[in-house]
Amino acid sequence: MHKVLLDAVLQRAGADAIVLDHKCVGVDQTDTKAIVRLQRTSTGEALPDVSGQVVIACDGVHSVPRVQLHPKVAVPRYEG
Repeated sequence: MHKVLLDAVLQRAGADAIVLDHKCVGVDQTDTKAIVRLQRTSTGEALPDVSGQVVIACDGVHSVPRVQLHPKVAVPRYEG
């Protein structure tokens, strides 16, 4: 299923729409922008920050932004 979704996004939005081998390690904001702090997944190397008007954290159950913004919320558990 992931491959089908990936192919659909690449076909519609282009090859530069998705960047792999990156991991969000934090989010921040200023008065004018939202900032995502990134790390290369394969090496642990810090990558340049990315900024925009909004950060949408749709990175799953182990979401770094979710934990950072809502630290007192219980960690989700597998219900399987």
